[in-house]
Amino acid sequence: MSVRLHRLFALAGLGLGVAWSAPAAALDATVPPLVSKGVDPLIVLNMTSLISSEMDFMGDFETVKQLDKMPAGLDARCLGSASCLSGIAKANGTDAIVAGAVGATGNKFDLFLVYVKGGAIVRTKEYTIANVPSIIADSMSGYVKELITGKSPAAQAAVAAGTMDADIFEDEEEGFGSVASVATGGNSRRIDTSSGGRGSSELDDFDFEADPEAERKAAAAKAEEARKAEEARKAEEARKAEEARRAEEARRAEEDRRRKEEAAAAAALAAKKAQPVEEEEDFEDFDLSFGAAAIEVVDEDGESGGRGAVAADFEELDERPSRSSSSSGRSSSSSSRSSSSDKPSSSSRASSSRYEDLDKDNSRTRKPSSGNDNAPTAVVAGRIGYSKFQGLGFVTYGAEVSFMATKTLAILGGVEAYSTKRAVPEELQDQGAPPEIWNTILPFNLGLAYRFLDGSVQPYAGADVIMIPGYVKDTSGLATGLRLRAGADFMVSDKFGFNLNTSVGMWAGQNFEQVDTSSSNAALVPQFSGGTVVHF
Repeated sequence: MSVRLHRLFALAGLGLGVAWSAPAAALDATVPPLVSKGVDPLIVLNMTSLISSEMDFMGDFETVKQLDKMPAGLDARCLGSASCLSGIAKANGTDAIVAGAVGATGNKFDLFLVYVKGGAIVRTKEYTIANVPSIIADSMSGYVKELITGKSPAAQAAVAAGTMDADIFEDEEEGFGSVASVATGGNSRRIDTSSGGRGSSELDDFDFEADPEAERKAAAAKAEEARKAEEARKAEEARKAEEARRAEEARRAEEDRRRKEEAAAAAALAAKKAQPVEEEEDFEDFDLSFGAAAIEVVDEDGESGGRGAVAADFEELDERPSRSSSSSGRSSSSSSRSSSSDKPSSSSRASSSRYEDLDKDNSRTRKPSSGNDNAPTAVVAGRIGYSKFQGLGFVTYGAEVSFMATKTLAILGGVEAYSTKRAVPEELQDQGAPPEIWNTILPFNLGLAYRFLDGSVQPYAGADVIMIPGYVKDTSGLATGLRLRAGADFMVSDKFGFNLNTSVGMWAGQNFEQVDTSSSNAALVPQFSGGTVVHF
């Protein structure tokens, strides 16, 4: 009974002592932002505000000043230095400071707090808190009280209930001297804090930036670099688009210029052909003596069609007096001409008639235009169609190029894919393979075609050789064939049109029975296809 009374009197005295000394021990304290790395700045701000609010609520401090910005020099090394932290407190006009650091570990936070008063580290604490806002808010009050008073709220409750001896608090009443307690998940250990500026070993497990402001600046600089890079990318895309637009405009302008030149040349040629023959002069004013006239007939290609001698018999003109006659002769000739000026002479009519006959003969010797002046040098066609070989139906697709050896004869070559979906016989099926599969072969062809390159519809006919490499899987050899073909190009402009093509031929090979047991090694192959065509 005496022991319990002694404890009750001790607790009462302690309470009176605390109540008596509280007004005298009132201090001004500074709370800077927690040093952090890898933690959301908003969470760091909330933790700092909880520490400041709890200190203000405790009543141990006259004023609590929460700093908005990180003080210069506050880093991991400074958190273990009494002189560094005291300097920050004095710079803000206070006697004490509560600072700390927080780092993220998985879904938890490692919290380190240090309390400095009167130029010495009074106490440091370490805690591990779950990353749950409600747990952080509920736990921060007890952490701050334990840091400031050195007494755990749970231990105080145990003493009040009589389950713990009050002497447990005696070790926590150190002065500003050499030893402080560190809580680590419910346990305590003591560290040496008398070294002043040498730093604290409790921070060895923490990994955070020394200057969050520098981290924010670095993040802002990185964002600015990303923005500039995006702007540069957009500017480059705009530049390329502008270059493409200018190139397209230049191409269209060149095409328009060429079209205008061709139209002007065609108009000049048409005007020249439509120009009327100049009126014949009055041959009576001249002394003309014609012999046999040699006329050269030239076709449109510039090749001579031979020479023909046409005898011009102008006896009436030859009978006329020459200019060397006497003046009397000239006078009589002039009078005769003046008397007959009302109607043309018989010689003039004969001359005109013979010229008209000659012009008709020359017109009959001209060759009609072949229409091949602008014949292409190559024709490229792309087609899709359908073909059948024995029991297999193929979808065909490919391209072909025709090179014009002459104006009508073309050397052609191409390649087409033949694709079919076939049911594989049971005796030919691979283990685990589906009963129906798609197969594709690639025949290529070489041949000749006779083309009519005049007008909007341009037919052609020809023949070619077919070669089919690798037509049966896992076998060697080459299937071959011959085919006849015909078709037509339907031109919608000078260079572009549509194509229809038909062909029939025969394929022959030694391994077709491996595709289908009922297949023979040779059979007819009809094909119908269509597509587009371009003339170059």
